[in-house]
Amino acid sequence: MKLYMEQKIFSFKEDFNVFDENRNPVYHVEGNLFAFARQMRIYDASTQEELAFIKQKYFAFLQTLEIFRHGQLEGSVKQKFNLLKPQYEINHLGWRVEGNFFGYDYQIIDPDGYLIADINRKFWSFTDAFEINIYDDEDYPVDPVMVMAIVIAIDVSKDSSKS
Repeated sequence: MKLYMEQKIFSFKEDFNVFDENRNPVYHVEGNLFAFARQMRIYDASTQEELAFIKQKYFAFLQTLEIFRHGQLEGSVKQKFNLLKPQYEINHLGWRVEGNFFGYDYQIIDPDGYLIADINRKFWSFTDAFEINIYDDEDYPVDPVMVMAIVIAIDVSKDSSKS
C-alpha cells in the first residue's frame, strides 16, 4: 500500500490529508491549535471516525510522543540522544526505525527484521511531503493507521527539535 502525506504550507491548525496512489483522501489529520504540547488526531477521511490520537509529552528531556487508539495507549515514539543523526525508538510494539543521516528517508522494521514500511521525503515540494510504502500481506498484516501515527509522531518530533 502506498500513501502520500503532504502538509499544508500555511496552516495554523496543522491539518492535512493523506492520499492513496489515485489522490483519494484516506486519512485526515488535524492538529490542536490551542494545546500546550502538540496534539494530532488521525481520522478516517470518509467516515470522520477518529482512528488515533498523538500527544506530545510535556516535560520530557527528549521528544516523546504517545499514540492512543480508542483511549488506550498503543505505543510511543521517543527521540534517542545522538549527536550525528536523529534516532527514534518505538515503544510497546517492538518496532525500530532506521534511516539516513538527515532522517528524511527511513524504514520501520519489526523485531524479526521484517520491513513494515519505508518513508521517503519528496524534496521537490514546497511543503513537507512524504511517500509511505506499507508492506502488508496475508502472512504479515500491518496496521496502516499505526504506521501513519508513527510517521506523524516522528515528523512532529523533528519539527519541535528545530524550534
